[in-house]
Formats: sequence, structure tokens, C-alpha cells
Amino acid sequence: MDTQNTELLQAGLAALHIEDRQGKLVDMLTRYIRELETFNAAFNLIKVQNTQELIIKHILDSLAPWEALAHRLDSHKSEDTCTIADIGSGAGLPGIPLACLFLLKDPSIKFTLIERMHKRCAVLENVQAMLGLTNTSVLESEAEKAPADYFDIAVFRAFRPLDRTMLATLQKRIRSTGILAAYKGKRTAIEEEMQALGAYKPDYQVIPVQTPFYDAERNLVIIPKEKL
Repeated sequence: MDTQNTELLQAGLAALHIEDRQGKLVDMLTRYIRELETFNAAFNLIKVQNTQELIIKHILDSLAPWEALAHRLDSHKSEDTCTIADIGSGAGLPGIPLACLFLLKDPSIKFTLIERMHKRCAVLENVQAMLGLTNTSVLESEAEKAPADYFDIAVFRAFRPLDRTMLATLQKRIRSTGILAAYKGKRTAIEEEMQALGAYKPDYQVIPVQTPFYDAERNLVIIPKEKL
């Protein structure tokens, strides 16, 4: 990755209040970016035009709500550890950038990347090994078949819109005190999506998120577990 893109990544982390004085996080994310660019054509992982777009729209966007997630980690830890699932992980977004960050901040936070496609799981396992993400595992599975009542937090990004069945499926993956954390765009679209659930609309909180160098409206939607 060239100097300009490295500086872009560094500036983005600084804008997100992420300290990386020794450059360990930038190094991990740079190696991850190289892997994505190497395998993207063959495995159809993400749609980007260049490295700059990859950094802004995927790496920094994945990290953008980290403070909101960190704020909820202590209250949603089941024991001495916290288990976070990345549902429909795909290229490892947002799970791998978050796992890189929290490996350096708190290795007790464990990530599970849940992905149904075997070839994408192979890429995720390669990245996990290459980066030494000892806090991360890869699970080849449909969301519906992932462990039930297991995770403290389930995050998902670029996932299909919530309907009654999918909401119930995702809520079954988390513990009684757990939460869903959905990366979403415009608040108006979020409200329409929730209203479409009708009587099954859950309690939810919309937290505005600012992705550095990205003008699009971004929000994190927090949904506590409910009995559906």
C-alpha cells in the first residue's frame, strides 16, 4: 500500500479517536487490505474501484462505531469474556477490523465470523492465521444454524433488510442480555424498515455514526433481545 493510502488510514483512525502510537493496528489493517485486494477478483469479496475506496467505505466504516460498541461491552459481558458474532461476515467486514482493534485493546473479547460460503471462509481463515487473530474464529454456517443463546453481541453490515423471520433468527443467536448491532444508512430508511415489521417491531436505538472522509449518512442500530 502506498504512502498516500497509509496516511489516509492513519488519519481515519485518528479521526475515530483510535490511538495507534506503535503502528500495530495500521500494520494489521494494511496486511488485511492487501489480502482483500489479492483475493477479491477470484472470490468476489467486495465491490470497490481502488484502495482509497476500500479504506474509507469498508475499513473505516467498519471501525466507525467502535466507541458505541465498546460502551456496551462491559454491560453485556456474560462472564469474564465477551463474545461477538459477525453475521454474514463475507470479506470479514466489520468483524476483522474490529477484531484487530480489540485484540490490541482487550484480548478477552472474542469474535466469531459467521459466513455460509466455503470459499469466503477459506479467505477468512487465511486472514485470521496471517494476522495472528487469536481472539477470532471462523464458522462456516447459515445464520439460522449458528449457535443459539450464545453471543453477547451480534453485529451485521450489508445484510439483507430485517423481516420478522430474520429478526427472530438473529435474536436467537444472542444471550438473554445480548444485543444486535446493525450497521445501517439513512435514519428514514431505518424507520421504514422497522415500521414494516408491524406488530413485531422491536425496541431499538439509532446511534449516529461518522465515517471519516465519507459523506453518506451512517447509523448503528441497537436492538436488545426480546421474546418474539
